[in-house]
Amino acid sequence: MSRDGRHCAWRPRVIRPPRSSTLWSVFRLRNVWAGIVPGAVGLIANLSYLPDRFSAFLFLYLFFAALLMVRMHALDRQKRWERQRTSFPNTLGRFTLWDGTGFALLVFLIAVLLPARPARPARPARPARPALGGLNFLATIITLRAPGMTWGRLPIFVWSVFAAALISLTATKFVALGLLMVTFDRVFGMSFFNAGQGGDAILYEHVFWFYLHPAVYVMILPAFGTVLEVLAHFSRKPVFAYNLVVASFLSIVALSFVVWAHHLFTSGMANYLHIPFMVMTELISIPTGMVFLAALGTIWQGRLWLRTPMLFALAVVFNMLIDGITGIFLADVPTDIHLQDTYFIVAHFHYTIMGGEVFAIMAGVYFWFPKITGRMYSEALGKLHFALMFVLFNATFLAMFWVGNQGMNRRVTEYDAELVGMNLVVSILSFLLAASFLVFVINMARSLVQGPTTEANPWRASTLEWQTSSSPPVENFPVPPRVVGFPYPYGIPSARHGVIAPVGGSGEAEEPNGRA
Repeated sequence: MSRDGRHCAWRPRVIRPPRSSTLWSVFRLRNVWAGIVPGAVGLIANLSYLPDRFSAFLFLYLFFAALLMVRMHALDRQKRWERQRTSFPNTLGRFTLWDGTGFALLVFLIAVLLPARPARPARPARPARPALGGLNFLATIITLRAPGMTWGRLPIFVWSVFAAALISLTATKFVALGLLMVTFDRVFGMSFFNAGQGGDAILYEHVFWFYLHPAVYVMILPAFGTVLEVLAHFSRKPVFAYNLVVASFLSIVALSFVVWAHHLFTSGMANYLHIPFMVMTELISIPTGMVFLAALGTIWQGRLWLRTPMLFALAVVFNMLIDGITGIFLADVPTDIHLQDTYFIVAHFHYTIMGGEVFAIMAGVYFWFPKITGRMYSEALGKLHFALMFVLFNATFLAMFWVGNQGMNRRVTEYDAELVGMNLVVSILSFLLAASFLVFVINMARSLVQGPTTEANPWRASTLEWQTSSSPPVENFPVPPRVVGFPYPYGIPSARHGVIAPVGGSGEAEEPNGRA
């Protein structure tokens, strides 16, 4: 359907509504809940810096809960799409807690509602469910740092996880509250959101976006930390403006809670709220811009080593530029009203989540894969994966900016005939982009089975995780290492980050492996 409400002659023949709406919702659930969030925080943070068996359990539990949410449509075949939706309450169908939709929602509520387990002597409190997984990271970072690891000596990636954990711990309760209110409306006949009974659907949007916009930073902050970590090691330079970057991370945490309503500019929200939320949204571009400038400053005049992790990190810097510029249009009320619900939004979102997050995950996986597995991947296949992914990603979503500016709506299966050609091009490019990940899968699977054994520190990096064997032994170090300096001592003669005492020795520290 075109923007003026008229039906167009051209119609797709493969998937028809309401099935298309179901598949799109499944796609979003799978990628965000079962992919992006566990991948950035659960996988990379746990395996590279903050390993913990309980966190591994939380990772698997969240995957199980998300899988049930994805499967709810298959479990509930007899209901129409309008009665299956559990995200937005604008169609309040009724269900019981034990049908397909209700059971999936119940499991998901368990994942986000149950409280933390109390602390035991000599052990920090740990969360009982994944929504409080952030508490585990906070407790680990605050109480279990190595001797000498002051706050000013933390690797920048750990700071990014710390900031993301603050948001995760505090914001997740609001989506739990929203889901609980939806459950009360649908199961017990209450009227939080049912306008026919005195409720207000806009209230749900406020509760939902008060969580979900901070959740974007739960995903992107670890990506920022990963990129800066990789850039520092492969540029042989300290992270530029380290203290300002840390301040920017914490500023993003604070500001992420006061920008949610820019998602409601066209929803019927009171007009007097537009300007304050527009200003707050513009304000958050300052700390995110600081992170971008820190990345540029880190690689400036550095000794760049263009291996696969570095290529993906540099791609994130390039994508952040496009993401930041286009985000300005969506933060301003006049242009947001024009571009709302178009492919311009889709392109911008993917430059944030895929161009920033997924590319950063790839950089982190290629960077820490030798440490985690003890094997090295094929550098040629890694660079091939990067080239295909970078070119196809930008070709796909740069085209979407143009289509969206021409008025192409998202979430529709019928559109203007003059946009058919470009939509076909975008569809072909998107399938090729998806196929490019086969190179990554083949490379990782092959390397995991028969890749060459790697040395302890193939990147000659300075941080502690690289000062033990690859893959690490149980407990990582025979005795706790002692941190004596900045995590990126490149270019400073005789400087080092940590020292490791020999087992059974006199206690004098040895030089860490691979110091540059």
